[in-house]
Amino acid sequence: MTSDVLVPTSGTRRPPTVLVPTGRRVRTRRRSLPAGWPLTALLLGYPLWWVLGLAQVAPLLAAAVMAWQLRHRRRPLVVRGFGVWLLFLAWVLAGVFVLQLDAPGAVPGPSSSRYFTFAFRFAWYLAATVTAIYVYNMRPWLSNRRIAREFGWLFVTVTAGGLLGTLWPTLDFPSAVELLLPHHLRQVAFVHDTIHPVVAQLYTVDGVLNPRTSAPFAYTNIWGLNIACLLPFFCVGWLRRDAGWHRRAAPFVLLAAAYAIIESQNRGLWLALVMMVLIIGVRAVLLNRFRQLAVIATAGVVGAVLLLATPLGAPIFSRLDTASSNAGRANLGQLTLTSVWNGSPFIGFGTTRNVAGSFYSIAGGDTASCSLCTPPALGTQGQLWLVVFSAGIIGLLLYCWFLLSNLVRGLRLQSAYAAAGVLVITAHLATMVVYDSISMAEVSIFAAVGLIWRARQDAAPRAAPAAGGAVPLSSYRRFVRTNATLITVCVVLGAGAGFALQSMRGVKSTAAATILVPQAPAAVAGTKRAQSLDTVAALVHSPSVRAAVARVIGRPVAANDPAVSVTATPNTRLLQVHVVDLSPAIAVRAAQAAGSALLAARTDQLIQEQEGEITDLRNQRRAIMTNMAAWGPAHFSGRRAASNAQRHLTELQADADAIGGKISYLRRNQPPAGEVVKISRPYSDGTVWLESVVSGLMIGLATGIGIALVRRRVGRRVGRVNTHAELVDLPVLLRVAPPDAKQGGVLQTDGSLSSIDGATLLPAADEPALRRAAGELRSAAGTPTRIGSEVAIMVSPRTRTRHINGVRADVERCGGRIRGVVVIDERRGAPAPLKLRTESTGSGGRSK
Repeated sequence: MTSDVLVPTSGTRRPPTVLVPTGRRVRTRRRSLPAGWPLTALLLGYPLWWVLGLAQVAPLLAAAVMAWQLRHRRRPLVVRGFGVWLLFLAWVLAGVFVLQLDAPGAVPGPSSSRYFTFAFRFAWYLAATVTAIYVYNMRPWLSNRRIAREFGWLFVTVTAGGLLGTLWPTLDFPSAVELLLPHHLRQVAFVHDTIHPVVAQLYTVDGVLNPRTSAPFAYTNIWGLNIACLLPFFCVGWLRRDAGWHRRAAPFVLLAAAYAIIESQNRGLWLALVMMVLIIGVRAVLLNRFRQLAVIATAGVVGAVLLLATPLGAPIFSRLDTASSNAGRANLGQLTLTSVWNGSPFIGFGTTRNVAGSFYSIAGGDTASCSLCTPPALGTQGQLWLVVFSAGIIGLLLYCWFLLSNLVRGLRLQSAYAAAGVLVITAHLATMVVYDSISMAEVSIFAAVGLIWRARQDAAPRAAPAAGGAVPLSSYRRFVRTNATLITVCVVLGAGAGFALQSMRGVKSTAAATILVPQAPAAVAGTKRAQSLDTVAALVHSPSVRAAVARVIGRPVAANDPAVSVTATPNTRLLQVHVVDLSPAIAVRAAQAAGSALLAARTDQLIQEQEGEITDLRNQRRAIMTNMAAWGPAHFSGRRAASNAQRHLTELQADADAIGGKISYLRRNQPPAGEVVKISRPYSDGTVWLESVVSGLMIGLATGIGIALVRRRVGRRVGRVNTHAELVDLPVLLRVAPPDAKQGGVLQTDGSLSSIDGATLLPAADEPALRRAAGELRSAAGTPTRIGSEVAIMVSPRTRTRHINGVRADVERCGGRIRGVVVIDERRGAPAPLKLRTESTGSGGRSK
């Protein structure tokens, strides 16, 4: 069976295709879309995705297409240091094992929806990672200018959304996805916020509507972070001399953006802009651009004068004076850190948790009249809190380390696009405490990282790409495979240590006593008996309750001991007193004792309050009787005076009788303290085993990687590297016998220069000799800055890899490139597994 193959003909600029019969079926592929189209479709089409309700899905789909395109590249490259981010991703992924772990201060109990939120956020991290790799590797098809301009178009979109939210804040409409989804899915708050387009968040302050722009995003804080991260792209893409008509339109866009930024009342955005200006000044100092520094200082002074002397600063100063959310953010951040430190400090909790109660009441919660009475979830209101709560303290260190290292490396680069990348990372780091970046901002941040990687590559010698830090992405897989034994041992030891530690601590059981605390009614008007549920809950830490629990569990219970805690059902009068112990039976008895002791303490408290009220009423009655006894004949002289005096005495007597009735009522009626309505069955949180084991496993993984890095830094001996393995990212080209054996085609071995497969050979066995050979090579090249050839290094089995790294840096600094390593095997007659063509410097002939 034959098939037709498309074969181009010659003689035309774009040759037509002709059909040539062959004996097999050949599938051809044509490029129908321009290179880089997934990123272009995402950025330029973002208004469409927003209207359709796909704004949160389109970046993930675009990243999937970009990953598919990278898959067809032979060796996708990244920059040295990218392994820190890969370790962070592994750390985040470990959180899937603790999604059902109860977090201190959060609503207890399992929830299947956590798997969805975890997968959603992890998908965004992967999308950002793919974006950085895509931007770095698509350099031949996707220029810096094109990337900056397309992100600049997204800045225009966000600016237009800001103006729309400022001028028409009540606009909202159903998206296409919203119309297609079932009603019960549309009612889910997260889904509704994701697919329902709004242009502003509507707040009410003292009964006055206070809208804050958010289009084309769901929340105004996400709008603020995105416009801050997109501004540097817009400036380098639309304001440079080669921008064409974009440069003429840019001032009008910036004026519109400035108006929207001021009207947004977004303090985090303002802080990001100030920090970006400061970083520009720091970069000007590092690059000795003092004229630029003077311009920045002058612009800063002019801007400050305009804000202080004109009405432009009124909205800003008004917003700064009414910082009503600071206390809530501070409380949430403190509770987040406390929960992580006490519950899972190393790997976090995987995803966010709902707060138990509120900051104002232990039984606080949303009501019909107060839809925002429940505080935000733990791990929200800032990327810092999200990372530390979901990935632990070590995860936060890895996240910040990766971004800071790229920022520091980009500060001294001359490229304007590297400067834009530095400013984007600065905006993110400056607002991590208040802004979540799980949005298009994360894509912008990692596109900026990709631009910094490109600038580092441009700053390196052209003949030495490794000098710019470029390494194949597969090198990290090779690193793990090379050190698999060490890493596996460390991982097993870490997991075993976590298991042993948890075995020593044991798994504790929790029992709870549910107490109904009725609202203590005021017996008569004017008394002060009514108390909040928080006052009753505070009795859990009273000495009597702690002593009752201590008698049952057999150890002292200190104030605020985590073994005894209290929660409440939102918007009810139900308290739950929780007691934790290793024994389930003891936990139940301790919970019963704690509930009874709390009610006894509450009874004593009510009796004391009642006695205090009776004492106050007696004093009032005594004062009235004293006043009545002071009335004498002088008050009754005359008919009119006698009538008035008698009326006043009657009123005083009525008041005295009423007070007496109140005293009698209080003596006959003691208000109820409450009752224990339920003792829950003890339960053990088995996920603490997973938390301990996975924490130990991840610490072991980090330890193993650290030891492997140190060992690579110190250097393994070449003789212990496998023949077919790669040595410090270099292939072992040949293993030959000592030089006098002349095996493998190494022709000259007296220290003079020879070559192997067209690459200059440096015959030396230790670092000093290698450095001397590198110096000889530089001299032979005739210039100290360019070698213009490839180099192969001849070493002995005793040579350490760090020596090879040192010579490699010298050679690449001079413009050369290391082809690989030739190992002199001291065992005579050692086979040469790889035969290469060699060339003698004396004869000039080539042989196989």
